Amino acid sequence: GELNENVNNIIYTQTRKDLETCPSCEVQKYQDFFHLTQEEMNMLQTHMKMYGILRKCCGLQMSKHEMNRLHGCNSTVSLNDSAYPHCERHNLSNIELIFHLSPIPRIPEYNREKPGDCKRFRDKILSENLGFNGKIFKGCTS
Repeated sequence: GELNENVNNIIYTQTRKDLETCPSCEVQKYQDFFHLTQEEMNMLQTHMKMYGILRKCCGLQMSKHEMNRLHGCNSTVSLNDSAYPHCERHNLSNIELIFHLSPIPRIPEYNREKPGDCKRFRDKILSENLGFNGKIFKGCTS
C-alpha cells in the first residue's frame, strides 16, 4: 500500500521531546540530510537559536513564564528549571536585529520578529492587560 511505501522512505523522525531537550542537536542533524556546509550550518544554528529566544520571549504566544513575569507575577518555576526561558538575560532588541538580518528566508506574515516588534508587543501586553494569544490576562498561572 501507499502507506508502506511512504514509511519506507522516511529518513528521520524528529520527536518533540528531542527538539525540546536539545534544539541545536536536532538542527545539527540537518547537515547530513541536506548536505550543508559548516558555514551554512552555523547560519542555520544562529537563526534557529535567535528564533527560539524570540518565540519564548516576544509576541502574544510567548512563554507563560515570561507572560507572568511581564505582568509582575511571582515565578512558580525554579530559575534552574529548563521550562524557564530567562528572557530577562537577553538583549531582545539585538536578537531581533540578528534574526532580521539572517539570510535564511521566512514568511513575513508568520515571523513578526522584525526589529522593534518585541518591545511593541510587550508594551501592548502591559497596556491592554493581554495574555496568551491576545486574550485578556486573567491572573498569574503556574
